[in-house]
Amino acid sequence: MLPLTVGEFDVHDQTSAAAPLLTARSLRVERAGRLVVHPASLDLHVGEVLWLQGPSGSGKSTLLRALARLVPWSGELALAGRRAARLSPREWRAQVALLPSPPVPLAETLAEDLLAPWQLRARRGREAPSPETLARELEALGLGGLALDRPTRELSLGQLARVAFLRTVLSGPKVLLLDEPAANLDPASAELLAARAFRHAEAGGAVFAAGHTTPWEGVHRLLRMAHGGLETIDAAI
Repeated sequence: MLPLTVGEFDVHDQTSAAAPLLTARSLRVERAGRLVVHPASLDLHVGEVLWLQGPSGSGKSTLLRALARLVPWSGELALAGRRAARLSPREWRAQVALLPSPPVPLAETLAEDLLAPWQLRARRGREAPSPETLARELEALGLGGLALDRPTRELSLGQLARVAFLRTVLSGPKVLLLDEPAANLDPASAELLAARAFRHAEAGGAVFAAGHTTPWEGVHRLLRMAHGGLETIDAAI
């Protein structure tokens, strides 16, 4: 069994035991005077995996970036009952991590890339995963044949996508925001990545994924975005 680690967060900061892990109320994003994300509300609970569908240009990626506080937004955001105003952007992003698409390498070698988050001030003093942990996690994503000193420039796009996903998961956020997580992956690799995402949720986190592909089997809610509007279309699949 691989270690399941989810980011540090004081559960006593929650308003109640049933408080959603991530809350958005009337979340809006405007660009150049155009409303890209219409007022959207969302509750994401511990243990949940949600999937967001929608055509290109519908606002999916912008919504994810707003939830990660990476673009200007208006409305209300809260993490475990704490309003966004009480958490700096750096503190927020340590717990609400966005994996964008397409993936990009952050360092020259595989090991350096996976450990890049521990070079940031937000994680100074926190113990980084051991080489043994990295090897086990890579094996679980079908990357067991890659040496930790492998140059990232030699990775295929599918391999890099899984490495970027693993880098994000291992950094220990509570909430994973995944933009097109199955892009560039063959079916077998996509299934391994989905299994790891579900394990993150089961360990006390939550996952909100957006993509064009068929939703992962077992997601707790299926949502759709069209013309900037968000709606739930299925409670479970």
